[in-house]
Amino acid sequence: MTPPDAASARQVTVSSPGPILRAPLALERRPSEPGRSRFRITLPAGRMPVVALELTVDGGHLSRDARVLEANLVGEEALPRLIGQARLTRVVRDQVTADALRIPIRPPAEPQLELAVDDGDNPPLELTGVTAVFAELPWIYFEAQPGSVTASFGDPRLAAPRYDLEAARASIPAVPARASWGPGPPMTLGPEPEDGLPMPETGRAIETAGFAYMREIPPGPAGLITVPLDAAVMSRSGGSPRRLRDVRVIDRASLQVPYLLEKRDEPLILNARVERRDLPAGVEPPATRPSSYIVHVPYADLPSSRVVLTTRARVFERTVTIGMVVPAQERTPARFQRLDGARWTHADEATAAAPLSFALPDSRRGDLFLLIEEGDNQPLPIEKATVILPSYAIRLFRRPDLPLRLVYGKDDLAAPRYDLQLLAPQLLGRVATEVAPGPELPFSPGGQPPGAPAVPPAVFWSALALAVIVLLTMVVRLVRRDAAAGVD
Repeated sequence: MTPPDAASARQVTVSSPGPILRAPLALERRPSEPGRSRFRITLPAGRMPVVALELTVDGGHLSRDARVLEANLVGEEALPRLIGQARLTRVVRDQVTADALRIPIRPPAEPQLELAVDDGDNPPLELTGVTAVFAELPWIYFEAQPGSVTASFGDPRLAAPRYDLEAARASIPAVPARASWGPGPPMTLGPEPEDGLPMPETGRAIETAGFAYMREIPPGPAGLITVPLDAAVMSRSGGSPRRLRDVRVIDRASLQVPYLLEKRDEPLILNARVERRDLPAGVEPPATRPSSYIVHVPYADLPSSRVVLTTRARVFERTVTIGMVVPAQERTPARFQRLDGARWTHADEATAAAPLSFALPDSRRGDLFLLIEEGDNQPLPIEKATVILPSYAIRLFRRPDLPLRLVYGKDDLAAPRYDLQLLAPQLLGRVATEVAPGPELPFSPGGQPPGAPAVPPAVFWSALALAVIVLLTMVVRLVRRDAAAGVD
């Protein structure tokens, strides 16, 4: 038997892990497309050692896929990143419930997470609570006299300590004395550190001539804010060739405020009004005597959008065509241009029919019509129409009580490049306050500020009449003076 070249030994100690830390989280249901439930989950802070989410769901049997996402920096833009997924299941039999409602996740960097659940043909998920499950947290051992001791923490600039006490690790008793945190929240000993980040507050000035639209961003306390870009911005600047390149945030001196563009996983949803209306006279439909509806989409140019139709009917089969009426030109009469079509079928009285969706072109130059071939049946009731498109927001630092403006609608601008984008990894770990912009207004770069009230017509005409009277009076006086001088 050949002796080994080397050998090692270690002492095995039996220890039980401490209790797993759990904490309830804030939960908010978000707007979502049909067949999916979306929720926003807020953690106490960013970069927390959370390894799973446990859900509390009402109802009975359950089998649905769920995903957890957070914002992640890709290039110069924040995009949604998948950090966990699982199938939520529950079986109820003879008043006994067995369920698996836990989603393992990678420790998130963001304080806000997005939860998306595929509902399939079921009603929206009845989620009533979310609990964060933390990783096994470390313990600290120290020698102290009986009584109270003070623990200080919260300075990210400090490195891990190294103490001579480490030499006594092997002789630590198996059951040391236990210490516990005192009552009440932690006390703040000094101003909160700024992580040494000299955040750029303004960029260079920009020539505002050429911008077509503006929105007021309400002033407020200093800090990181997010401004969602709504359908008006997406319609003016979201399509090709702009792709949001012309969006700027400026102060009253036309200095740019740097921002980071963020694409969200949740969609932007608009309600579209559906009205029963025949095609215009002279426009031939593609089928014989279809039911005709006009769909009033709020904006004509919406990028990557689709329209979703729902009905309260339960048993039906219809052929549905969507298209637009192209207006007549010099030598071409008005005509119906087919965009898409599908067969819509449902045959279960116990469940609601699945929605029907059609992709829309990024740019439309005509009224959007919906044609339904009814056969010998009653017209299919269209309950609701919604338009779904991608959702974006911008993140920026706001100085205290500084009025800002969101401007857009300028074709010749390239995408902005800010120093703030170099600090994007730190932007994504902070809590941001969502601020909605004001109503859209036409932008006037010089003189009167955008949105300022114009001179009322009565005041304008009164001033003009007074000026005319003054001029006529002066002319009459001059004529009389010249006449008197001629007589003399």
